[in-house]
Amino acid sequence: MRHALSALKLTVQGAYDEVTPGTNNIDANTHINIESVSIKATLPTSGKLNLNNTDANEPLWEETSTTAEKTFSLITTDLVENLRYANDANSSTIKPGVGRSSESTLIATAQDVIAKVSDKDRYFMFIPNKTATDFEVNIKYHVWTTDAALSGGFAKVENEITKTISLTPQGGKLYTINMILGMTTVKLEANVVDWDKTTAATPVDLPKNVTPATP
Repeated sequence: MRHALSALKLTVQGAYDEVTPGTNNIDANTHINIESVSIKATLPTSGKLNLNNTDANEPLWEETSTTAEKTFSLITTDLVENLRYANDANSSTIKPGVGRSSESTLIATAQDVIAKVSDKDRYFMFIPNKTATDFEVNIKYHVWTTDAALSGGFAKVENEITKTISLTPQGGKLYTINMILGMTTVKLEANVVDWDKTTAATPVDLPKNVTPATP
């Protein structure tokens, strides 16, 4: 029996000083840590699942007209440990990867963002509405650069990007939003598959991030 709900997962990969991902991994003197991710969308708050579905392998949801804005949020321990931003990194005496609970291993290959529980994957799940729905994605992340010429030996640039992407949720589908983080650019990719299958993603560009680096 196919899942009746829609599922949403997040992945992330690096693309450094480029728009096209997959050609460069992060420099040894640079670390990128994610502080938070939020996804906001207007979705059904309730519905009735009719088990006498009229279309094979497609859940039949009824009475889903009541909707509300829902925000899915990820912070600290919700995030995979090697990607998360450690609050103690605010100290000007602590360099990236030193005295912190995590050190970024963000690479050119996509990896999960949401931390597993008991070795199990976690998703955001919701009632599908089968209509085009805007999902507003917000990500805050920090780019650290270690350089002896900088004050304190390193610099940190905080970045915050918001992008809206449209999806048409259907039951039994797994939607993946892939966040591509770069030194100067950020973009999103999104794809949808049956929960046990994979297909190619459709890229969606984000505007360039022009936050200046400050030592």
